[in-house]
Amino acid sequence: MDNKESIKEKLIKNKKIVIPVFIAIVVIIAIIVIVLINNSSSDIKAPTKTYAQFVLDMCLTDYKYRLKDPDSMRVYGSNAYYKNDTLQYILIDVGAKNGFGGMTRDYILYNSLGSYMGSISDDKTKSLIDNKGYTVLDTSTNYDNWKRNRTK
Repeated sequence: MDNKESIKEKLIKNKKIVIPVFIAIVVIIAIIVIVLINNSSSDIKAPTKTYAQFVLDMCLTDYKYRLKDPDSMRVYGSNAYYKNDTLQYILIDVGAKNGFGGMTRDYILYNSLGSYMGSISDDKTKSLIDNKGYTVLDTSTNYDNWKRNRTK
């Protein structure tokens, strides 16, 4: 019987400790949630880049490292091709040094996922965007920032 009484006493002591600790943890979690909700309302800003600009950055980075002299790359412009408000292709006007040291210029095509489709001088690649009813938007506005940030 003494054994049963001591077990009961231990359980009562444990309950006296566990319940206040549990309540304290719940109160702390509630305070943290309230603080996070109040601080998050106006401080978060939406991204300033469009999806086409993100894809363009990805494409430019990919193409730069395909070159023999990546630092020689110059971007002259680009267009985003949309169909039914969905980005389909990015056409980029770029120049870079060739293997002989001379500057060459070409139009390169990437799809909306940032995969290299080829040079527009290739008829197969050119046929992807010729007369297909695309809406074409100029995406050239961020080239100076792109070049500054990536050539440092």
